[in-house]
Amino acid sequence: MIEGGGVPTGTLAADKSQPPGFIHNKSHDWAVPIIFVSAELMKTSPDLIAAAIDLIRDYALSIFKGSGADKRVKLEVVVERNEKRTYQKVTYEGDVAGLGTVADMVTKVHRSA
Repeated sequence: MIEGGGVPTGTLAADKSQPPGFIHNKSHDWAVPIIFVSAELMKTSPDLIAAAIDLIRDYALSIFKGSGADKRVKLEVVVERNEKRTYQKVTYEGDVAGLGTVADMVTKVHRSA
């Protein structure tokens, strides 16, 4: 179909004189999807945030299990500070063990509203 439309085509082939390149990453990064925390959730079930972060930490530990490389996690949490719809983003980037501090940061952001 492409050739019939007059579009030139070609074949990509490796240069036989050069061996293919090899890239060895010595770190593993995992970017967690952004999490939204509503003001209502913080009022009614503030402990749920700590439980969710613990689940994420356990999942990250299972992902990185057995790898001897540097293990980094990037997590962003958007916190609704009050019912007037003001928001603040909490960003964490670091090792898996430090994820426990995120729940405290989210609580502090919500209380500062």
